[in-house]
Amino acid sequence: NRSISFVLNAMVFNIVPTTLEVAVVTGLMAHHFGPTHAGVVLSTIGAYTAYTVGITQWRTQFRRDMNRLENEASSKVVDSLLNYETVKYFNNELHEVDRYEDSLGGYQKAALKAQTSLSLLNFGQNAIFSVGLSAIMYLTVDRIMAGGGRGGG
Repeated sequence: NRSISFVLNAMVFNIVPTTLEVAVVTGLMAHHFGPTHAGVVLSTIGAYTAYTVGITQWRTQFRRDMNRLENEASSKVVDSLLNYETVKYFNNELHEVDRYEDSLGGYQKAALKAQTSLSLLNFGQNAIFSVGLSAIMYLTVDRIMAGGGRGGG
């Protein structure tokens, strides 16, 4: 029941409105500026979506590793604090500190990978958007220079 509700909510509030908006914008671009402009808009949206989905699926492993290592580090701290007397009695503080530092080091490496992959995602998205915008600007300037349009309002 819950998964059906999730799918219906995603369809009604995300997928259908976005598809409708893309269709309207592409139709307006085709009507006012021609099929080339509409093709650039559609290809930019398609490339943006494909890149975002691909990189997001790829970087999920880094987020999982980061979360797992953070949980391990937290559980070691809690375990050491709960067993404080035992650790103190057996003079095991250095061992516990080393265990925690190893876990924390692993977490930091995983967090760096997660942040780097997020930066790659953001860079790629901005590059795709910029290329699409530049293509639209080029097509529009070319059309104006050929006498098929006018600049400004």
